[in-house]
Amino acid sequence: GKEEVEINDVVSEEFVDLLHVIYPGKIMISDNTVLHILALADRFCMEKVFMLAETHMMLSKKFTLVEKLKVADQYRLEKLRDHCLQIYWDKVHLSNLKVTPEYADFSADMKAVIDQWIS
Repeated sequence: GKEEVEINDVVSEEFVDLLHVIYPGKIMISDNTVLHILALADRFCMEKVFMLAETHMMLSKKFTLVEKLKVADQYRLEKLRDHCLQIYWDKVHLSNLKVTPEYADFSADMKAVIDQWIS
């Protein structure tokens, strides 16, 4: 019955970016907005926005494969994860991934998937 709903702990400019994504014909997701769009889509359970952001991440040239894997891990984006692992394409490259500093920050689930790809 409220005319206004207060949303706390959200940067207003980032929320405006989210609104532009969910209202067709507005602004599309960009490299500059994709990370906070993902965070807001996760917070507000917006599956379609998640899919759009995941597709953007797969096509983006701005982020490294390891950065993309971290995002895939954080938001459980299986298509993005598999896309990145296919790019690593062989056991040698995947084994090299395991010695990067970022590997330590991956979840146990992501590490298990990487191990499956190596074996």
